[in-house]
Amino acid sequence: MRLQFHLCACLLAGVAFSGVCAPKTGFVSIKPRPSTSDIFVNGEKAGAGKLVLYEVPIGEVEIKVTAKDHDSWEETITVAVGEQKEIAPVLRSHFATIDVITDPIGAELYLNKKFVGHTPFSKSRFDPGYYLMKIELAGFKTIRKNFSLPKGDAAEFAFELEHTRAWHDSVAAYEERRRKKRRFIRQLAFGGVAAGFAGAGVFFNGRVQSELNHSRDAAQAYDGADAHFESYKEEYRTHRDNAQQQAVLRNVFYGLSLAGLTGFTVSLRY
Repeated sequence: MRLQFHLCACLLAGVAFSGVCAPKTGFVSIKPRPSTSDIFVNGEKAGAGKLVLYEVPIGEVEIKVTAKDHDSWEETITVAVGEQKEIAPVLRSHFATIDVITDPIGAELYLNKKFVGHTPFSKSRFDPGYYLMKIELAGFKTIRKNFSLPKGDAAEFAFELEHTRAWHDSVAAYEERRRKKRRFIRQLAFGGVAAGFAGAGVFFNGRVQSELNHSRDAAQAYDGADAHFESYKEEYRTHRDNAQQQAVLRNVFYGLSLAGLTGFTVSLRY
C-alpha cells in the first residue's frame, strides 16, 4: 500500500514538473512576395525567401518583411501555445507594370515619345507618373492615350486597331484594277472565241456554197445529157448531201460564235 502511494506521488510530481518546464511556443509560416524578401521576427532576421513552421514565443510577435525596390511590410500577430499561423504578405513595388496587346500584333509602342517595343508588350519597373502612349502600325489609325501610373500598379491595355481611310482607298483602287484586268481578260477570251468560231462558220459556209454549185452543175448536166443519166444523178446527190453536212457544221460554229459574242458584250459592262 505504501509502495502504491509513493508511485502515485512520483507520477503527480512528474506531470507538474513537465507542465512547468514545457516550452510555451507557437509556429509561423511566412511566404512573402517577392520571393527574394528578407524576413525579420521580433527585430531579428529569421531568414530570406520564406519561413516554414518557424518557432516563435507565444503572445505578440512582430513580423517585418523587406525587399529591394519594394515598400516594407510590418504586422504584429498574436500566437497561442502550439498554434501554427500562416502569413503571405505582398510587398508593393516602387515601380509599375505596363501590359499592352493589340489586334493585329506587331504595332510600335511609344511611351512619352520614346520607342519601347512592339506589341504584345509587357514590362515592369516603370517609374510612377503620367504617360503618353502612342501606338502605330502601317495601314492603321494611330492610337494616343494619356494615363496615370501609380506606384506598384499594373496598367493593362487592349486595342483593336482600325484601318485608315487611305488603306481603304488603296484597297478599293487595287480591287478596281483587278476588276478591270479580269474584264479585259474576259473580253479577250470571249472576243477570241467569237472571232475563231465565226471564222470557222465562214469557212464551212464557203464549203456549203461550193457543194451547192457542184450540185447545180450536176443538175444542169443531167438535163442536157443524152446518156449516163445515173452518174449525173449520183453526182448531184453526193454534192447535195455534202452541202447539208457542211451547213450543219456552219450553223454550229455560227451558234458558238454568237455565244462568244454575247459573252464579250456582257463583259463590256461587268
